[in-house]
Amino acid sequence: MPQSNTWASPIKQLLFALRPVSASLLLGASIFIASCSEQSAEELATNTCGSEAGRDAFRGFVTQTALARDTAPDGVARLVDITRYASSIADEDLRPQFRDALSALSNLSGRAEFSDNNVEIIIKEVTERGVSENGEILCWASIDVRPAGSGTEALQSLADALSLEYDLSLPAVSQITSLPIFYTISDSEPARVVEADLSARDAGRIGGLIRLVEGAPIVLAPIEAQKGRREAYEKEVLEARGAVLSASLAEERYRLAVSKNALNDLWAGLDEATRDKLSAQQTLWVRQRDARCDLSSKEAETDQNQRELNKVRCLAAENERRISGLQRYSNW
Repeated sequence: MPQSNTWASPIKQLLFALRPVSASLLLGASIFIASCSEQSAEELATNTCGSEAGRDAFRGFVTQTALARDTAPDGVARLVDITRYASSIADEDLRPQFRDALSALSNLSGRAEFSDNNVEIIIKEVTERGVSENGEILCWASIDVRPAGSGTEALQSLADALSLEYDLSLPAVSQITSLPIFYTISDSEPARVVEADLSARDAGRIGGLIRLVEGAPIVLAPIEAQKGRREAYEKEVLEARGAVLSASLAEERYRLAVSKNALNDLWAGLDEATRDKLSAQQTLWVRQRDARCDLSSKEAETDQNQRELNKVRCLAAENERRISGLQRYSNW
């Protein structure tokens, strides 16, 4: 027993001496483990379903898949037909613009990228379903797909132009809503969607909407040019008509003033007995003249200047006829 106690004492002394070192090692190990855990959590957070990186990866996948599967873009084909028809009745010097539009639409049909922001893919709901055996993050989301602000404006402008200019309609554009999709995101950097259950039909609908929104400004450009040309011509015609109307109105006003003066002079030149005899008749004639000319003016035109011209012309003609009727009394 004394010998056993002799060996125990050095061992206790050694353990006591090593205790600070062990504590340091344990503390360092715990810090290392905690550091690794925090780093892994941070890396995982960048690639989760609902993270910004995860959402961007999902949107990109939907867009690329939609354009790749839209192998028969009916909407673009309809835009091509519309553009060809518009070109056939366009002014000759504007047809090169329509040919350029047709070329751009042809390129649009075969393009596998979407560089514009005219269509919004809105992720409404995101659910994370865990991690697969391969380390991929399992996700579920519901999305809406719709034209963005600029895309909506382009489609509306084109629809209005087609309706007014050619009595044509734009291919139907409906918002794609509440489309549920299961997908997986890789745990690598950058985040990417590995696979998804986006059906070919739904992908084609999205792709068709994207191409249609992209094609709207292409078709609208030459149509707007044609519309601008016609409006400029119509403006020139209106201005020329206005100039002719102004000249005619000035001429008829002068004619009316001459007829008024001649009628007043003729009436003043009649003897008093004749004026007394014709006074009631003259008053009735003035009322009838004004009523006839007012009615003629209102029935003929809606343009205010043209109505005034008609009235002035009518008054001058009535005065001239009255002068002819009164002249026989002036010879008595």
